[in-house]
Amino acid sequence: MAPLNPNNTARLKVFYQNSQAEHSLIIRLITLGDAPEAEVKLQAILALLGVSFSASTITAVQIADEGSDIFLDYGATTLIGDNWGSDAATEESNATAMTFVGRSTVGRRAKFAIFGYKNALSEFRITGAEVPAVASAVTELNTTVGEFIAIDGTHAQWKNYVNIKAYDHWVDVARNG
Repeated sequence: MAPLNPNNTARLKVFYQNSQAEHSLIIRLITLGDAPEAEVKLQAILALLGVSFSASTITAVQIADEGSDIFLDYGATTLIGDNWGSDAATEESNATAMTFVGRSTVGRRAKFAIFGYKNALSEFRITGAEVPAVASAVTELNTTVGEFIAIDGTHAQWKNYVNIKAYDHWVDVARNG
């Protein structure tokens, strides 16, 4: 399958801060008009999973249209100032993300990661059967219409698990300052 340009869909970019660093997450949208529902879904997911994360606050929200590489401030956002999680982030939790993965009907990947995962790393994958909040968050993702889509612009079927992983960039930042 030929790669698709990252700007193949409209996108909502959410910036959030913990005590260690600022992170961002991207939500793919069918149209910019799907942004309000994407915010509602994100709030629901963070409410379900927030206990597993270091204290974080949403600091900015930007939006980019399909085909554009330019993100502009999203003035209609309701997210700025939203909080989730508890306890200050450590270098380890700052580098660790909970990542949802899915596929479109033609096999294109969908991914959505939240940094600041603070629970023990005894497992690198948590299923919905093990943690009901993960199953509920996956249900939220699978009941979307125009948001949390795959890079090809179609609905993604999200897997009933999350991957837990420390990302190399943040590990390097922790090691080298």
